[in-house]
Amino acid sequence: MNWLIIVGMMFPTLDFERSNVLIISEIAGKPAIFSSKPECESYVQVNWQAISAFAMQEFYDRRGMVRGIACVTEDTLEKRDSI
Repeated sequence: MNWLIIVGMMFPTLDFERSNVLIISEIAGKPAIFSSKPECESYVQVNWQAISAFAMQEFYDRRGMVRGIACVTEDTLEKRDSI
């Protein structure tokens, strides 16, 4: 099972046209896929500041803040996309 990092954002106003979740698909030009949840969580614990800064940069045009960083399976994301 493959694990990915997602970053949830919180904004002061609700915008249905824009996602508030950022999926980290690559790190330093390599796929950001982890083979276990502990491996993914360990990476997040060590790099949470850089991940947060990246997310804020991606949403630079909106006032907001990082609500949370989580590790989820690819299957979970696929199920979410199919709803």
